[in-house]
Amino acid sequence: MTSTRVQVLECPPSWYNLMLQQSAFAIVGVTVLVGALACGGSDNSPSPTNPSPTTTLDLTGTWRGTIQMGDQPGSDVFFQWTAARSGDANFTGEARMAGPVGPVFGTLGVTLSGTQLAATLSFPTGAWATAPTCAMTGSGTLTASATTVSGRIVGMWPVALCPGFFTGNLPTTVAANHQVSLSRVAP
Repeated sequence: MTSTRVQVLECPPSWYNLMLQQSAFAIVGVTVLVGALACGGSDNSPSPTNPSPTTTLDLTGTWRGTIQMGDQPGSDVFFQWTAARSGDANFTGEARMAGPVGPVFGTLGVTLSGTQLAATLSFPTGAWATAPTCAMTGSGTLTASATTVSGRIVGMWPVALCPGFFTGNLPTTVAANHQVSLSRVAP
């Protein structure tokens, strides 16, 4: 019988330590890489699928000032708007006029975009004590700040429903410019 001798080679201690260090670095590197790929580089916070715009300007409260009812000097009448939020960028509320036209009650609604307001003003039939058949609807662009609202609304007036408001040979509906100037009096 022959005996076989196996020789075990021993590596020097410095080579062995170097191999252990390189293996450890490789394992750590692969672990970090796999973790980053699994997370997609994300902060793991859910992203909104339909983000809602945020409105920083709050128009809620009472606003008072004037609305111009004609082209002549002195045609400004008292105007008050009591606004309430009706959506993220929408505000609506009672609009009230007083003066030679008598007390008039209607609605002013606006949609805010930055400092611009897309406005809709409505005084329905029965709103005027002095002309119960009269009505007016209007729209326009106003500019807003925390303390003021101003701009122009074009009002559409049905001439036949507003006796005494218009004279002359006019079309069935008159478009009139109404300058609005309001200041916040209460939040």
